[in-house]
Amino acid sequence: MKSTFTALDLKPLDEYVEDRRVYLLLRDLHFRSENYGDITVPRGFKTDLASVPRALTWLFPTDGRYMEAAIVHDYLYAFGIGTKRDADAIFKYAMKQLGVQAWRRWCLYWAVRFFGKGSFDGRNPKRNPGYIKQTYLDEKGQPLSYVSSILKAEGFEDQ
Repeated sequence: MKSTFTALDLKPLDEYVEDRRVYLLLRDLHFRSENYGDITVPRGFKTDLASVPRALTWLFPTDGRYMEAAIVHDYLYAFGIGTKRDADAIFKYAMKQLGVQAWRRWCLYWAVRFFGKGSFDGRNPKRNPGYIKQTYLDEKGQPLSYVSSILKAEGFEDQ
């Protein structure tokens, strides 16, 4: 089975984190992989794409060929899914599946290994300067809190 991503549908927001524009995922992003199984980033997820310092965006644009891999990586970090090592390995693997050049893939991989923190450093992720508050969308496209979306999926009504 070849690894695949579903089509990406993003909307730029008038929101910035550390001088990087934030984007809203308008449709679920599915990554199917023989090595890592299925990962779904839900619509409504907010991302800054590749979290590259401004001084390096000429070499590593935030919206490069690795964009889908960066969104999956952001999602894994945002919610502390798995381990940091796993999230970083999935990022590297997904970039390879997207055809990102080996030198670029390794540079981005080692950057997240050394500098990526997210939920994996034992701190409250909201204190991380790159933190993006997450919301999800209901079936009508209206914002829905993460907890409400889980409760609703389990059959509980909003109170």
